[in-house]
Amino acid sequence: MKPINIFMKKTIILSTLLGLSFSGQAAKYEVIELATPDQFRHAYARDINEQGDMVAAVRGNDLKSYLANIYGVQFNSYVNSSVLYNHPFDITQLNFENAELIAFLGQDSADNIQAGVIDNTSLENIAGFLHSTDLTFNLFNKQLSGYYHQIGEYWGAVSTNDSLSHFPVLDTINANTNQYSFEFNESLTAINDLGWVVGATESPYQDIPYQQKQTDADGVETLVDKTFHVQDYIERAFVKIGGNVTLLDPPFTDFRNGRSIATDVSNSGYVVGHASTGMKVLEDSTLDVKLSNCELNDTESQFEPEEICLWRSRELNFSTSSSAASKTSENLYKTITTTHHAYRWRVNAAGEVLEAKDLGVAFNENADNYFNLYSQATAVNESGIAVGRSHVYLNEAETALTTFATIYKDDEVITIADDYQLYFESIATDINNNDIVVGQANVRKSFGIVNQAFYYDINQPEQGIVFIDSSDESAQTTVNAISDNGFIVGKTQVTSLNGGGIINHGFIYDMNEKTFTDLNNLISCESGVTIVEGEGINEDGEIIATATVAADAKLLDGSTIFNSQGEAIQESNTKVVKLKLIPGGDDSEGCFDEQNKVKRKGASMGYGILAFISGLLFVRRRVIKNNA
Repeated sequence: MKPINIFMKKTIILSTLLGLSFSGQAAKYEVIELATPDQFRHAYARDINEQGDMVAAVRGNDLKSYLANIYGVQFNSYVNSSVLYNHPFDITQLNFENAELIAFLGQDSADNIQAGVIDNTSLENIAGFLHSTDLTFNLFNKQLSGYYHQIGEYWGAVSTNDSLSHFPVLDTINANTNQYSFEFNESLTAINDLGWVVGATESPYQDIPYQQKQTDADGVETLVDKTFHVQDYIERAFVKIGGNVTLLDPPFTDFRNGRSIATDVSNSGYVVGHASTGMKVLEDSTLDVKLSNCELNDTESQFEPEEICLWRSRELNFSTSSSAASKTSENLYKTITTTHHAYRWRVNAAGEVLEAKDLGVAFNENADNYFNLYSQATAVNESGIAVGRSHVYLNEAETALTTFATIYKDDEVITIADDYQLYFESIATDINNNDIVVGQANVRKSFGIVNQAFYYDINQPEQGIVFIDSSDESAQTTVNAISDNGFIVGKTQVTSLNGGGIINHGFIYDMNEKTFTDLNNLISCESGVTIVEGEGINEDGEIIATATVAADAKLLDGSTIFNSQGEAIQESNTKVVKLKLIPGGDDSEGCFDEQNKVKRKGASMGYGILAFISGLLFVRRRVIKNNA
């Protein structure tokens, strides 16, 4: 954060936010709707810096849902993909001599595609084929074969001058389509005041030429030339400065070259996230059998490259359960196989990594532990203090565990909101330069568990965590960011005006006045958007938020869908909006029905029943990191 004229700036912003102005406007915030790049359907807010520049996530139509509407069947759930408008499919990766392809597309559609006529029907057929069962490889989905064009799920976008544009990290222009490939995921998580962007990117796909052994009906074996596509690593944290990308490698790379993710960046060059640090498996033969089978598929059967088999093993399983039933090396070998620790890197303006530091864990690691345990860092301030969460054991036998909000300061790992009698689990999501931490805890209540937001002052630990109270104690509330001025944004549950049930609304909480306000009551009734989540806020009071808006439904070729009366069919899309303070504005319009407008008082140590259960609201656990 900028140190210049900070007192003056705070005074001005506080006055504006608290409505200490003499002119009368009917809204407190102007809504600036950022146009989503043409190829994408949805955009989601991620972060905003002091210049008002923003980063976002963008995606297309959910492919499984779109195809289910077309074909009337539910496609499998092993692969998550989103298809863009006029998606740049590389048709050179389609074998038009393949009878399965022709049967799926139909001869007319296949002829059109080969001739370069890619209309909506062609796009739907290609997407459907690439997401269908793979008969050759006996797989649920062709996306798992490593042989066909891959379809990613989400990508990044940045905003300067209040307009969003696609922001590639490692993706490159495909010479066959003259567009980016969009074959793998790239996510942006934060942007600092210098314009440095951090996040995580999957590996681009690399071609592996291969001779596959095939046997015909007469038992004659032949070798057929094929090209497979495989990723080199699972995921990499990155920092992009200008046009230069620096990958932040994890310390452990033995399993598929490891995994790292960056979640935040400070102006002082600190980048935090988590990285793979090791791997633990049971002492049985399951893992050996898996490795051996992949090798034999390559060297003896000549069916596919060993790398493809290992890549698919990771893709097919998403279980991170630590229950006894799943503690087998087969499960541990898959998606979250490796042990992850909160990590902090320090980078200079040239993109050089000056420091890579394991921030530690809040549990004792030992050789007999087969759980997939981890610690993570979600945010960092200018002093390098990071926050996040870590697994902790709940008993001496180390058979029960959960995750609690965690502070990484110097070489200490400190958990907060960590009394299991009160909280099922918790996480810290942000920290400002005054060392105020925000997060949420799953609070145990008489009627169930409720996600409730809190803040915590590192410099006044005796005050404990301060909950952001709710007039509806059953509302699930999540906090995402805090400014140095003490304003917090996030989302909470409210009852929809049309009686349609529970929905999410973005909120802003003022630590100074202890007020909680629905952001939808601070914008004009003519805005045409619903703010569903506040994601970030800067010292000028500008908020980056995700909103829903009614839009014309479109086909995959981008054309509008009309009903029988010739009217455009409407659908709900998500968009990124910037909320900018209006000098002298107020919240008198109150667009969201008055009965749903909530201004909630903060409650420090205010849960009498919880205090009665535990005697102490929470206990701060410390683990001193071993530097040996």
